[in-house]
Amino acid sequence: MPIMVLLVYGIYLGSLWPLAGNHLFGFISFGNKFVSASESPIPPQYVGNSSGYDGTFYYRLALNPFSGEEQVQGIRLDNPPYRQQRILLSALTWVFAQGDPDLTATIMLVINLLAIVGLTLVGGRLLTNYGLSPWPALLLAFYPGFAISVARFLSEPLSFLLLLLSLLNLVHKRYAWGGIVLALAVLARETALVAALATSVIWVLQSVFHLKVDRWRAPGPVFWLPAIFAYMIWQVWLLDNWAASTFSSTEQANLLVWPLTGIFFSMKKLLTEWNLANTFFLLMMLATVSWIVLVAFLFRSAQGSFRWIWLAYLTLAAMLGTAVWTNSFAFLRTTTELSVIGMLIYLIVVRIPHRWVLLAWLGCWLLTAGAQGYHMHLVNQARVVS
Repeated sequence: MPIMVLLVYGIYLGSLWPLAGNHLFGFISFGNKFVSASESPIPPQYVGNSSGYDGTFYYRLALNPFSGEEQVQGIRLDNPPYRQQRILLSALTWVFAQGDPDLTATIMLVINLLAIVGLTLVGGRLLTNYGLSPWPALLLAFYPGFAISVARFLSEPLSFLLLLLSLLNLVHKRYAWGGIVLALAVLARETALVAALATSVIWVLQSVFHLKVDRWRAPGPVFWLPAIFAYMIWQVWLLDNWAASTFSSTEQANLLVWPLTGIFFSMKKLLTEWNLANTFFLLMMLATVSWIVLVAFLFRSAQGSFRWIWLAYLTLAAMLGTAVWTNSFAFLRTTTELSVIGMLIYLIVVRIPHRWVLLAWLGCWLLTAGAQGYHMHLVNQARVVS
């Protein structure tokens, strides 16, 4: 399985290599709003006339992960506490690259590729635990959002690998180890905290209020409390480091809205503002919603831990605003846990995946990979014009 995953992603990234200007910097989507070409180690040809994308900030933090300076080596953070809360990918990169600009990009890519391989192997172990073949776990590696995360040097692969590893420990009742790994997942991406909160709520309902929520017994505090403590302690450090919280900006505060309103207004906007990009966004939104509905039909048959954690991520997805739902790259990233845990539920319940599900899932990955290539093509055209 690892060789197959690396081969496919190698072909994918290789096909994008000319569009990236034959350098890893071309993948990260640097923009001159936050990158000074004269002060940074990034050559001007890789800095577009734009705001860039999130990979810019992971790269900046990887050069000096714990700095309290907004700008380091000519690269500025747009929202320092929010960006620095997702520290693990950048910190791991720094451990190996020690701030070397070229090596930093290489190490970030290697970590993400290894994370994709790792989550495939861990997913396979989970499937064998339920008497299934590990091979369908290859589908986890080809979640469409990972085509974006790997090509843009983002944190979803690492965060989800750690979340999945914590679930494997949970299934094997190694709660202490699961708690440690889940705490690391929270430091990679704060959305992993949802899994800790979901299990803590079920435990409180069962152990404190003695409600028969599920035949499955939720793990005790040793599993979910380390993640909550890690999040709180890190938020306090960020507040001290920047004198601002991660939710201090209006943009971040507006990410969550009343349930389903974000999806409704986003779909309305995409239908009324018809163009190629919005057609792709709408198609991926419909695919995501259809997948959620399919998994929901399997909800009652799902194993306890997966079921309640998936429900918690569904609640989060329902509350995402239009800023997320009108951009498929954004909502594919934000719904990573919901969709991929949903795939695990599907595989465990149906046991033999349907051919049409396989084709649709892999088709969406290919479509997203193609969209990433088209996006890089447009970026190159804009650079030529400017």
